[in-house]
Order: sequence, then C-alpha cells, then structure tokens
Amino acid sequence: MGIIGIIVTVTACVGGAAAFVYGAFRRASRVSWAGLQILLLFCYTLAVGAVPVPEGGGAYFWLTVIFFGVALALVLAAEHLLRSYLLKRTPMGVKKALGRVFGGLLSALNILMLVAVLAGLMLGIVGALPTAPAAFEGALNSSLWQGFFSKHFYDLLLAALCFLFVRAGTRLGVLRGIYYLLMFALTFGAALASLLLATKVGFFAGWGTGIAGGFSSLPPAAASALGTGITVIILFIVLFAAVMAIGALLHWGIRKLLNCRPLGAVSALLLGVLCFAVFFAFTCAFDYGIAYLAVSAGQLTEAVGPYVGGVASFLTSSPWSAAIYNFNPFLSLLGA
Repeated sequence: MGIIGIIVTVTACVGGAAAFVYGAFRRASRVSWAGLQILLLFCYTLAVGAVPVPEGGGAYFWLTVIFFGVALALVLAAEHLLRSYLLKRTPMGVKKALGRVFGGLLSALNILMLVAVLAGLMLGIVGALPTAPAAFEGALNSSLWQGFFSKHFYDLLLAALCFLFVRAGTRLGVLRGIYYLLMFALTFGAALASLLLATKVGFFAGWGTGIAGGFSSLPPAAASALGTGITVIILFIVLFAAVMAIGALLHWGIRKLLNCRPLGAVSALLLGVLCFAVFFAFTCAFDYGIAYLAVSAGQLTEAVGPYVGGVASFLTSSPWSAAIYNFNPFLSLLGA
C-alpha cells in the first residue's frame, strides 16, 4: 500500500470512529442517511452494468435515467417515512440501544461513502493523466482499484452528486426556490438602483457633490468618486432594508402556505423533478462538449490533446456513465 493509500485508510478509520460516536449520541432518527442512500443508488448502477447494452442505445439511455429517478424517489420517500415514524416514538430499552447502534453505523457509513467518492475522484483524475505521479502508483496498482473501483468510481460519483442535488431541491421546495431567486434579484436590483440614483438623478447626485465638498484635501476626481460611493452605500442600505422587509413578509406567507402538507409536498416534488432534469441536462451537455473535443483532438495542440482523451476515458470508465456518454441525446440533436 502506497503512502496515499495509508493516508486515506487512516483518515477513513479515524473519521469513521468519530462519526460512529457522534451517530450513537444522535441516534438513527436524527443523523443523516445520505451514505446509505448513496450506497443503494450505487447498487442500482452496478445492476445497470450487469445488463448487456443493446445496439442503438437510445431507449437504453432513457430507461436507465428514468429507473434511476425512480430509485432516487424511493430512497428519498423511504427516508422521509421512516424518519417520521421514528421521531414520533420514544424508544426505550433495547430499541433505544439499537437506535444508537444504527445511528453510529449510519454516521460511519456517511464518512465511508464520502472517502470513497473523494478517493475515487482523485484516483480517477490521476489515472486519466498521460503520466501518473509516482506517489499514486501503489493505489492505482492495488487489487481493489484494478479489480473493482476503477470500473465503478465515476458511477458512484455521478449517483452521489445527483442524489445531493435532488435532495437539496426537495428540501428547498419550488416556493422557497422562487423566493430565494426573487430575493437575489431584488438585492441586485437595489444595488443597481442605488448606483443609477446616485449618478443619474440630480437630487441624489447633489448628495454626492455635497459629501465630496467635505473632502477638500483630496483631488477633485477622488473626492467626487468618494462622495458618489458614499451616496451609493447610503441608498443601498435604505433600499436593502426595504428588500429585507419585503422578504420577511414573503417568508411569513410562504411558511404559512407550506404548513399545508399537500402544498409542501407538491412544492418539494416539483423542484426535485426540476433538479433531476437540470442535473442530467447539464451532464449530457458536458459529455457532449468533451465528446466534441475528443473527436477534434487531432486538431488540438499536443499539450492539450492527451488530456482531452483522458477526460473522455474518465467519463466512460463506469458502465452507467459510459451509457450516458455514448448514447447522449445531445449527440443527435446537435448533429454529431
């Protein structure tokens, strides 16, 4: 085992032990189940890899993505239902002890999956380089990497990223998502309006001139810029306070609306589906870009070409991700 493998192993053991203690105190009902959910989704990708890829592959692409979406929905729904069930009951005796044990195991599994994802990503990147650094040779030549992990690490990464992105969307909900986008837009608008008022409206521009007069020791241009800047800050503070007041009112209204469980569920479902679609649209667009560069690798410089080929190998190293790359619908839509 190389030094990189030793570092990863020690980090995983120490982190796993600390996580187990933390999870035992929190119990299974109050720790994250992300590690177990990602592991279950990874098992789905293993099942996909065991199915022979048909010729053509267009329908195969959509089926693998749709069934992954179904599996993702099932693990999210199962977590919600089981966690709600556990939180409504106060365990005693053996049940309480088991809750702490399972909490520790779930928390340790979270650390294990985090290390697996990051280690796989790191080794995958290094392995895709034209020449791997000597420090990674031991890990890259290990039986675990060569026999299994090198063929599945990108599927694990893709499943983990999709899960985290969709889970964030379901927890945010479409109403809260619209709220945060609106608040961002209003804040940006307040900053822009402050600048325009301080420079284009005579009344407020006069404020800047008056403030600049108090900096007579500075050059005229610097005093004018400083006066305008202070005016912009003052106006922004006033407008931002108004934005915050509007935001507080909207937040109160949204919270009241989401107290209605059916509406909250529909809001979470809609943004979760949207996040799922956006994730795979971005993945396909990125894969198409790499595929286009890989085809054009002969026209690229000698310094860049090998790295493009390495990225393409990285994206096709695992069965499920290879199916997404090879049967990407963007390839036909964009005439590739």
